[in-house]
Amino acid sequence: MNDVTNETSDGMSLNQMMALSRAFQKSRILLTAYELDVFTVLGDEEKSSRDISDAICADQRGTDRLLNTLCALNVLKKSGDTYTVSEVKSWMKAAGMSFVERNGGVMIGRKE
Repeated sequence: MNDVTNETSDGMSLNQMMALSRAFQKSRILLTAYELDVFTVLGDEEKSSRDISDAICADQRGTDRLLNTLCALNVLKKSGDTYTVSEVKSWMKAAGMSFVERNGGVMIGRKE
């Protein structure tokens, strides 16, 4: 297979396989932020990377990378040295979904 758009023997192109891999990476980044309680720590406030890393007891350099990646995914917004949750909450509300903090975590789902 010389061309990345050529199909493999199972009918999937290399581009399709790479897209599938990137989809997993994006969901893993979001899940990591959830597991570390980043959204709970941020709430509706602006906080610095240091504040967030201290609150989640994580390395600041690793927290910076996670937060900047979440910004690239449009989940967070960065203004100067502070981060906030993006308009995802507004979009979810308009779509009839909830973004609710419960038991120290954030639950995302359909409103009943």
